[in-house]
Parts: sequence; C-alpha cells; structure tokens
Amino acid sequence: MASHLLREMLGAGLAAIVLLRGPVIANAQSSSNPTAPSATNQRAAKKLVDDGIAAMNAKDFDKAIDLYSKAYTLVPHPTLLYNIGLAYKLAGWFDQAETFYQRYLATAPKGPQAEAARVALAEIQAASTALASSTGTDIPTGSPGTIDDEEPSTHHKQPPSGGSGVTVSSDASALGTSAKVYFGLGGGTSFGYVTGKTEFDNEVENCCLGRSLLVFTPELGYYVASQLSLGVAARLGLPIGANLEGRSTMALAGVVRVRYALSRSSEGVRVIGQLGVGILRNTIRLNNAVDGMDTDIVAQGPLLLGVGVGYTKRISGNIALLADLSALAGIAVAETLGSVSNLNNGVSADLSLGVVFGF
Repeated sequence: MASHLLREMLGAGLAAIVLLRGPVIANAQSSSNPTAPSATNQRAAKKLVDDGIAAMNAKDFDKAIDLYSKAYTLVPHPTLLYNIGLAYKLAGWFDQAETFYQRYLATAPKGPQAEAARVALAEIQAASTALASSTGTDIPTGSPGTIDDEEPSTHHKQPPSGGSGVTVSSDASALGTSAKVYFGLGGGTSFGYVTGKTEFDNEVENCCLGRSLLVFTPELGYYVASQLSLGVAARLGLPIGANLEGRSTMALAGVVRVRYALSRSSEGVRVIGQLGVGILRNTIRLNNAVDGMDTDIVAQGPLLLGVGVGYTKRISGNIALLADLSALAGIAVAETLGSVSNLNNGVSADLSLGVVFGF
C-alpha cells in the first residue's frame, strides 16, 4: 500500500507540474481568450503548486490542500480540484475528497483524471460503508493520471460552488467527517495574578502570584461548521496547599466556549473565546504568618471572561487529543457570591491536556 501511496503522491505532483509548465498555459494566454490567467498569476500559481508538491512528498497533506487551493484561485484549472481531492483522500478526510472529486468531474467529465476520480469516488463510498460497520477498512489508493491537453479557461469560468475560490465541505470536524457533537475531558494546572484580600481577610501583600494545583475541565459541544465549534465547559479548580482551618477546597465555574480552527481540516491550532460565571481560587503565601498556617486562598469572579489557544490532533476515528492554554479573567462585579466573600479581580492561566470524543 505504501508503493501505491507514493505513486499517488507523485502522480499528483506530475499533474500539477504539467499544469503550470506545459503548453496548456500558453494556449490559455491567447488573445482570443480574455478570461485566461495573467502571466503574474501563472507564476504565482506555479510557486504554490511547487510548494504543494513538496508538502505532498512530506505527507503534510493539510499544507498541500491550502497551497493547491490558493493556486486554484489564481489559475482555476480542473486538475487542481482533482489534486485537492487526492490530498484530502490521503489525509483521510473522505467527505471533502468526495466533494472535490465530484467538482472535478462536473468541470472536466472527460478529463485525463476522470476515470481515476470515478474509481476514487467508488472506493470512498465502499470504504465509508465499511467504516460505518466499524470494520476499520482503509480507503484504497488509486493512481492519478497526468494532463497534457486540458485547457483550464474552457472548463472553469465559474466554480461549481458558485464562488470565486475553492470551498470546503462543512460536514467535517477534527473528530472525523461525521462527528457533530463532542465531549472532552481535560486536566492540568493553573497559576494566576491575584489582588485584594484572601477569604480570611488577609491582605495580598507580596507579589501577587498564586496557583491552583489541579484543574479539571469537562466540555460538551457542537460543531457549527468544520472549523467552528460551540461548547459548554465546567471548570473545577482544586487549590491544594492552603493550610488554614476552614479553607475552601474547590472552585467551580461554568463557561461557554467558542473554538475556531485555523486549518480547513479543523485540526491543528485553534483560537478560543470564553465567557461564564463562577469562582476562581488560587493559593498564596502570607507575610509574617505562623508556620503551618501561612497559605491562604484568594477568590476571583464571579464574571469570567477569557481567551486562549488550543491544539487538536485526531488519533483515530472520532477520537482526538487536545491541548489548551487559556487565560481567564475574574471580574468582581459583586463582592460576594453565596457563601463566598472577598471576591477580587484577577487572572488565571490554565494549561491542560485531554482527550475529545466525537459522536
């Protein structure tokens, strides 16, 4: 299967090279065709395709997809649709691969890659049925052809999607092509900037850094689109280390989280926004305190507002690993909340690792 994979990757590279170096582009520049790509666009597209070929050879399919897509906006040749579909297929994003194979066939039904695209579509359908039965069957690889005589300007004056560029199916997530709902569980630690008074009315005198040794964050969410998710998370902090009698033992908060993936595949880096209510607690050492009674707790909140960055990596099927680094500001819009007194302003930074399951 490895040899088939190599042939498929090399085939995509050869097709792209012929696309941008062969006589096709020269023909497309004829004065009789005012919609032909400009020489500047052709040079820029060639560079993008060369970089895409290198990414394919390095098995960085997500980068290849991005580069081929940018090239397509400059030189809308059908073969680039086929190559994008191939990259998605090799990356395991079968819904997107199917979309681009179909777009290729819609614009070049008799093109050199038409038969390979039809075979690939049949393979994807068969493998998707097998995967739905939990057999773990791999998508078979094929062998793309090369292009010598396709003329892009006659095929793609407007993309089938009705837009001006390459679009991506919204049915995929970082948890696989069918997952829409996800549940994640993360755990880590937190440290923060604290101000004001502790819960035992001690002043925060020395520098203002506290910590919450353990933080757990279960999250339930929904993929609004392939790159955008909306979730509800609980934050349970355990400010271990305080040694005053009657101290608090936990801090509970709830936040609404919006995650946006920078990659079309929805894996990789994500930016995070969050808003919620609750309590953040950090332990802090006291000045001039008696040994054994020298660590108190500072509470922040109840309004919580934060941002962050995360990284998601799918490991198999609908399971992904998740790493988050987020900052959550506690804003003291009230001095007390229930039995909690001395609420202060402050910021906590959470670092967590976890796993996410898609449904």
